[in-house]
Amino acid sequence: MVCDVRSIPRSRANPQYDRATLPEMLAERQLGYVLI
Repeated sequence: MVCDVRSIPRSRANPQYDRATLPEMLAERQLGYVLI
């Protein structure tokens, strides 16, 4: 399980950590994602 505590859950410099793509990437590895 990954808990995202960022106030703005996106990254221009590292798009793999955007809220739109991170949950999909984690799901492929059988990990959950929660935005807090």
